[in-house]
Amino acid sequence: MTQPCHDWMLKNLSPLLEWAKDLPKDQTMTKYQYFTALKLVAVHYYSAVFAKVVNSQVKKGNADAAVYVDLLAGTGLVNISDASRPIYLAGSPICAAYTPHGGFKHIICVESKAGRCDALERRLKAKIGTDRFDVIRGDCNHKIGEVITSIKSKCDNPIVLVFVDPEAFEVKFKTLIQLVEAFERCDVMIHVNQQAVKRERGKIEKRSHNASPTILEEYFDMPVLDIFKNLESTSPEQQYAELVKEKLGKKIGDTIKILDTKNKTAYHILCYTRETAGGSGYANSIKALKKHLEQYDGKSVRRLIEVLDNGQQTLGPKQGLDRFISG
Repeated sequence: MTQPCHDWMLKNLSPLLEWAKDLPKDQTMTKYQYFTALKLVAVHYYSAVFAKVVNSQVKKGNADAAVYVDLLAGTGLVNISDASRPIYLAGSPICAAYTPHGGFKHIICVESKAGRCDALERRLKAKIGTDRFDVIRGDCNHKIGEVITSIKSKCDNPIVLVFVDPEAFEVKFKTLIQLVEAFERCDVMIHVNQQAVKRERGKIEKRSHNASPTILEEYFDMPVLDIFKNLESTSPEQQYAELVKEKLGKKIGDTIKILDTKNKTAYHILCYTRETAGGSGYANSIKALKKHLEQYDGKSVRRLIEVLDNGQQTLGPKQGLDRFISG
């Protein structure tokens, strides 16, 4: 493995801590472990690339807006559950709200829990004008029509970035198909939990009382026997990536592995865009993102956050940062 570029990671982690400082703090926040920071870095980094490319197209008259959609938005604030003292990171909607290069004209967030919706609205209002976002309460599979209507009410010719961050199977594949059919120019970032797929498969094969073939069928948009057949020769994230390419028409991209504190795979992030006649302006950024993120796990990112939290972000290799991170 090549030596990680800590400067890149520190640069992309630092805003997540800074943005969280001024957000309203209350009991309604999302709790995750340190490796979640890698996923948030992915949203922060790719949103900036996306906005830069799209807003250059807006200036040329080829589009009228960059739009961000978060189908499982959470509270906008992440509390690191395995930290020894309170550590807060900006959640994915806040990362979108702070996107540079002209940013997103409109941000649409869907969240099923009322308390989380209220907390997210407070936090977004603290950072951006109320005319720049909508928070839709409910199941994203049932509310996708409202999402589409919200976008069309604000934009005539948008280019959309969709972030999908389920714990397991909360988003049905047909929901994504509806969104992409409404907006052809649409990039996707999707969290795929291979362990959840394997667990559900095991329950179905053992005929457990709480097994549900329908959940997997709606998640992959195919019969469960076809899913199991495919899993004999490919991994869950690879199977899902093929669906993204074939059914969503997003041919260009990659699958990024996120490692937990034990250096084991926690989940994957699929980052895909459409193929265009002039080539995708995002392809190289996806490769760069994968290269950087896969050099870290939850343990090493924890040490980097500690560096930032202690105000030592100027440390370089000669001052012992590499030794601190690795040891």
